[in-house]
Amino acid sequence: AIAIFEGNSATLARAHWCLYGVVLALSVALTALVAVRNDSSRARVGPTQAHHMDLVIFFLPILSTIVISVSNRFQFGLKAKILTAAAEAMRKELYTYRARVEAFASVHKAEATLSERYRAITERLQSTPIGETALDRRPLVHAKERDYAVNDEDDGFSVLSPDTYIKLRLEPAMDWYANVTNLMDRANKTMAIIVIIMSATGTGLAVFGLE
Repeated sequence: AIAIFEGNSATLARAHWCLYGVVLALSVALTALVAVRNDSSRARVGPTQAHHMDLVIFFLPILSTIVISVSNRFQFGLKAKILTAAAEAMRKELYTYRARVEAFASVHKAEATLSERYRAITERLQSTPIGETALDRRPLVHAKERDYAVNDEDDGFSVLSPDTYIKLRLEPAMDWYANVTNLMDRANKTMAIIVIIMSATGTGLAVFGLE
């Protein structure tokens, strides 16, 4: 289940960011075309070219609206986040089970407890938008091809000592979240700088009558 959730989460996330990129590209293209069209005399745009540009300017907002509607309807980004959260919840329960701590301390009840926890996560997942989504099972095939091993040091099944749990579960998780946090922080700062530069550029062009 973890492999299926993570594989589908990655696919949905790619779809979300592709649509997001298309909307941004359409917005930039529309702005550039409008700017050229409004100053067609300086840009040396002929009547035929101007007519074609008017058609493109007319259809670009419609296309952008369609893309945004598709993104909002299918909620690719939200579904990717839900699947990632479910996969992480299951991974947490699995590694806790393998370490035989907390609710899994009793060896005789450990497997039943894990099954109950997994069932609860799956039932909660069904009440989200994922409940109406068909998940691709090919990531499970890839997991089977490597015999479910997580890596060369972890076969994915054996009982873990506390030190091994920290090495195989906590340290990779901390590294992953640290990398993602840094990546998102850099992306937010970059976008903020771009917005500031574009706003300042627009203001400067307006001041000099070049809008």
